[in-house]
Amino acid sequence: MVNLTEKEKVFVKAQLMDNGCGARVVEQLLDDNYSWADLKSIREFTGYSRHQVLGLISSLSIKEVIMLDDDKVFCISGAFLETLPLKTEFKDLFPEATLPSSFKI
Repeated sequence: MVNLTEKEKVFVKAQLMDNGCGARVVEQLLDDNYSWADLKSIREFTGYSRHQVLGLISSLSIKEVIMLDDDKVFCISGAFLETLPLKTEFKDLFPEATLPSSFKI
């Protein structure tokens, strides 16, 4: 598995939990990957500046954790998902990554 920073783990965990298609485990999301998001929604969720969000997206793209579409929207990559245990619930991934209290599903 790729080495992620704490901020990257929090972001990926949140994005997987709020994937848009109701998937709760990796296997389900591989069947219907609807984990698309845009820069504005990331800024709203994280409270990060535009510059910080672009750095996060750039890093995750280089690590092939996300796929970019026109540098404006992205989704969690299938290749990254395939490195995770198929039956693991997203809420149980990266136990050390604590989501902000404002995060709700």
